[in-house]
Amino acid sequence: MLLSDILQQMCFNDAYRIEGERSFEILALCVSNIKKSNLIFIDGEEYLSAVNPSVAMALTTDSFAVRLMERGVGVCVTARPRELFFLLHNYLSTQKEYTRPRFETTIGEGCNISPLSCVAAQNVRIGERVQIEEFVTIRENTIIGDDVIIRAGSRIGGLGFEFKRS
Repeated sequence: MLLSDILQQMCFNDAYRIEGERSFEILALCVSNIKKSNLIFIDGEEYLSAVNPSVAMALTTDSFAVRLMERGVGVCVTARPRELFFLLHNYLSTQKEYTRPRFETTIGEGCNISPLSCVAAQNVRIGERVQIEEFVTIRENTIIGDDVIIRAGSRIGGLGFEFKRS
């Protein structure tokens, strides 16, 4: 994906400039260790050292743009990088080509799942020999590896929800 294309589709009208644009696959926080090329936001000095090699693009302010470009990161300079990041997130979450594909939940061999627990019917993968105790909730978009024990009352997954001051 190219940020310039997405901003045009969003009809984003705030002032910004893009330099050294690079394609990215997903949005991420700068401290995330993700192998896919990603877009992050940097609005504080303390985050510059956390930028990893998978970062293709960064939303940032003028004060950090040059240092990011020296690392080979494309930048979009804007007055409010954090706000633009979450506007992008909200927009992309409505686009079919960006959201995760839907699939029926799969449960591996040798699992012991309490009948008093709740596992989402879609978008969950449970490995082999997994034990899930009573009153556990497993929400969509969760992957559980092999030989895992999930203790009673645990809640795993769910929608991310944040407040951002603007």
